Amino acid sequence: MTTDSNTILIVDDNPDILKMLSQALVLAGYAVRTAYDGPSALAEAQQHPVDLILLDIAMPEMDGFAVCRQLKQMAPTQDIPIIFMTAMSDVVDEVKGFQLGAVDYITKPFQFETVKARIHTHLTLQHLQNRLAQKNWRLQEEIAEREKTAKNLRLTQFSVDNAADAIFWIGPEARISFVNFTACELLEYSTEELLSMSWYDLDANYTPEVWPGHWQRVQQHPLTIESRHRKKDGQVIPVEVTFTYINFEDHHYHVAFVRDVTWRRWATEELFASENRYRSLFEDAPIALGEADLSRIKAHLHHLSQAGITDLKSYLAGQPGVLGTVLEAIKILDVNQTALELFEAETKGEFLSKVASILTWPLYATFYRLLLALGEGDQAFTEETVVRTLSGDCRHVALKLSPASDHHESWDKVLISVVDITERKQAEAALQKAHDELSRRVDELTTFNLITQTLSAVTDLGTGLEIVAGTTARLFAGHSTMVLLFDEDLSTLTVAAYVNRSGPELQKRNRQFPRWNGLVGQRLFEQRRSLVVSQPHLTQLLVDAPDLVEVDKVRHMMIVPLQARGDVIGLLVITLNQPERQFTSAEIELAETIAGQMAVTIENGRLFEQQQEQRRLAESRSQELDAFARTVAHDLKNPLGVIVTYADFMTTYAANLNPESMAEKIQVIRQYGLKGTNIVDELLLLAGVRKQSVPLAVLDMDRIVYQAEHRISFLRDEYKGQIVIPASWPAAVGYGPWVEEVWINYLSNGLKYSGQPPHLKLGATPQPDGTVRFWVRDNGPGLPPEKQAVLFTEFTRLDEVRAKGHGLGLSIVRRIVEKLGGTVGVKSAMGQGSEFYFTLPAGNGVGQPPPGK
Repeated sequence: MTTDSNTILIVDDNPDILKMLSQALVLAGYAVRTAYDGPSALAEAQQHPVDLILLDIAMPEMDGFAVCRQLKQMAPTQDIPIIFMTAMSDVVDEVKGFQLGAVDYITKPFQFETVKARIHTHLTLQHLQNRLAQKNWRLQEEIAEREKTAKNLRLTQFSVDNAADAIFWIGPEARISFVNFTACELLEYSTEELLSMSWYDLDANYTPEVWPGHWQRVQQHPLTIESRHRKKDGQVIPVEVTFTYINFEDHHYHVAFVRDVTWRRWATEELFASENRYRSLFEDAPIALGEADLSRIKAHLHHLSQAGITDLKSYLAGQPGVLGTVLEAIKILDVNQTALELFEAETKGEFLSKVASILTWPLYATFYRLLLALGEGDQAFTEETVVRTLSGDCRHVALKLSPASDHHESWDKVLISVVDITERKQAEAALQKAHDELSRRVDELTTFNLITQTLSAVTDLGTGLEIVAGTTARLFAGHSTMVLLFDEDLSTLTVAAYVNRSGPELQKRNRQFPRWNGLVGQRLFEQRRSLVVSQPHLTQLLVDAPDLVEVDKVRHMMIVPLQARGDVIGLLVITLNQPERQFTSAEIELAETIAGQMAVTIENGRLFEQQQEQRRLAESRSQELDAFARTVAHDLKNPLGVIVTYADFMTTYAANLNPESMAEKIQVIRQYGLKGTNIVDELLLLAGVRKQSVPLAVLDMDRIVYQAEHRISFLRDEYKGQIVIPASWPAAVGYGPWVEEVWINYLSNGLKYSGQPPHLKLGATPQPDGTVRFWVRDNGPGLPPEKQAVLFTEFTRLDEVRAKGHGLGLSIVRRIVEKLGGTVGVKSAMGQGSEFYFTLPAGNGVGQPPPGK
């Protein structure tokens, strides 16, 4: 190995060592490159390929180990041999260097002969490794090439075995040397059987006397013949055989490609028979048939294409005379008898001489589209059009043109079929009309079923009516649909649902209109008949309800009464905005059916709501009854128990009681008897408030409050309470005895549950809504919000909220005040006391019953 082509990179931070080593290696015949640190060494190795690197380990910033690691990580430098230069002799450092990929170490100070020897050795090893790698690469290439060749051979063998033709290799003496799998299948012999045979055994046309001449002819040029081969079962089949001569490995063969042509023989015979059948079918066909020559049209289109005319439609639009020229270029070659009958011609000569008279404007349009189709390259054209007979009658026909086989390019033989579809067209028109009517009926039935399902499934009557109104509007293709319902006294109609399909949705729901009178009212509400009006804005219909419909858009209006149990409960209004569109009798009947279903659903909905209300009321009464039982069991049993206990005590110890003690016990019995009586009175009052009707009048609130305070004076004294009463009261309407009970309950609760001692302040405030708000404010501890929410619930015990008492008082307050047309409530904050209030109508409504009562 010479050193002329080897370049060595020396990396050392000592300039003296670099200079010394460079001079020595140059003298030894190497090309030398130098670097003073790690980064410059990495750059040098990448930019200028080298064959070996002498790398100093101990360098500042980036030592030799780091440089070696990076060199081995880079593809261009990872195979360069690296010899470390070091002044160290530590085994660990050497092991580390070898692990990083170094091939050797040289130790400073250098023995130059040793250095050159090691460099020579490693360069030689590198060269040998490179040669070995090249040989391995060549070996891999040879192996791949051989595998490719073997694969191609397998593919060739597979192709031969599975070729469509049977293949035979035949020697000079007519012996069979090779057959493929197709040959075995064709003749039903096994491979071994065929290889043991001669060509004479298969083809009776060949004998030992004929074969030599045949061999010589095939050696000169390939030969194709038709023959007959004998199968194993003795059957003889027609075949086509192509012989060709080959020289394979200095052996001469004829390769025979054999194809079964049974189908060809059959096809030839069938073709002849087919031509005869075609002529017979053509002449006797039940549809009009003809042959035409369109080659001149095809040639003209080709000429236009060559001239650069690609937009044929635009060209024909600018050259209207071209279409006439095209029609003249059509040459009719033949027609059958049915065609003569269709066009009312006696002979073919008569038809061909008068063919121009069959043209109609629809047929001109058909030929125009035919020309466009030919320009697009279509190979067939079909269209329904109109032709004229020689007598002048017009007939609807289905026209089809397609070139005969092998004439697709020239179109010089085009088959034309003309089917008379006049009766079919008439039947289709009638069928379409019936289909449209049936579709309309089906749509009506489907929509009606949808309306029925919607009405039977709705839980919210208003939403259900909106859905049905929209469905009805779509069913009638109408402008708008509206449902109006009567109020209780049948004087006002309220819009319950409104759908506008032809414009923005107008806000008409809940709008009210007066009941129609006169002839309109008589027809709708007394005769209960539907009303259809055209141009409603020109009639008296909208005088009482000018905003019922959009008069500038509505052209026809149908109003259908909604009847339930013999009464009209509302109206269904459907409008149309197309002047030419009118309501048919079937549509009126359908609308009446929908209206009947609506009315039943509305009535059922109202009955359902009443049932729900009665159920809620019954449940409320049941809850009241349960609470009443608990109240009586607790609140009434307590004072009665005390009375019985004291009575038993006095009966047992009467002889031992002095008059003062006896009087004390009797007073206790009296007090508890009064409490029981009070509870019974409150129960009777609570029951009476629900059923009793009382006269209303302006209240003398001073007297009422005075009497109430007097009645609970014993409580005020017991609790040492203070009650502050205003000097005057605003006028309010109510029933005095009941209002007195309200004050008694509020004052007694205030004394029982306020601060110690209780301090109550009474007052009244007129409200903007025409009521007066009366209130009692206490100095108690206050109530949390969750307690306030249930405070006025019937038979909710006050001691459940605060301390003690019975569950009648505040429920009586709520029942009385609501009966008088007012409300009750409490305002409270923890630690700031409470304000119990009730409202009554102000004094300007004397004698009027409470709203809604």
